[in-house]
Amino acid sequence: MNSKKPKTINFIYKKTPNYRTYHMDGIYGGLTPRGEIYMDIFIEKNVSPEFVTHKIEETGELGGEIDKKVENGILREVECSMIMNIDMAKSLRKWLDDKITDREKLLPTKNKVVKK
Repeated sequence: MNSKKPKTINFIYKKTPNYRTYHMDGIYGGLTPRGEIYMDIFIEKNVSPEFVTHKIEETGELGGEIDKKVENGILREVECSMIMNIDMAKSLRKWLDDKITDREKLLPTKNKVVKK
């Protein structure tokens, strides 16, 4: 019997038919009742009007805007939610720290304080 364990393993990445790229302006979240961490990923944008009324010209063409209803504020539109256990959260934190380090080496942040 061969008890030799493999020293490497390949992970193959395949995108599902539901794969999407999400832009992220912010995160809202907390803990689930089971103690897992959840994040709602959202984008921020100006609120679109609930309705807009335009005049119709004598010619039948669309005329100028004469009325609209717009809520006051900024819309936070939730794109997706992620739920993870504590080990995955720690792994995500490390991955983000590594990517931030890589980014800062490549393009230093403009707002860094320069010591003289």
